[in-house]
Amino acid sequence: MRVPEKYQWAVTSLVTLSRREYAPSLLVLFFVCLFWGLALFGGLQLLSAPHSAVVTLGWLYLMLFLITASAAAGVFAVRDLARKARRRRNSRA
Repeated sequence: MRVPEKYQWAVTSLVTLSRREYAPSLLVLFFVCLFWGLALFGGLQLLSAPHSAVVTLGWLYLMLFLITASAAAGVFAVRDLARKARRRRNSRA
């Protein structure tokens, strides 16, 4: 099957991103996006049911840690992908 010339750059980009060197960062980025997507739909469910103050505070601290860790992991994954792409582009030139 031949890909039209108009979409050739997209296929080339997908093939480049699927290489082994990009896989760990892409996997981390996927799970960070999955975490944020699930949190978007069900994040306030904890606050809708009555719990004791200690349980609510514990869950809020846990969520604060997870949000911070996922944001940091996402930033590091994007930086790693950009660094690898830049190094690959510079090695070809």
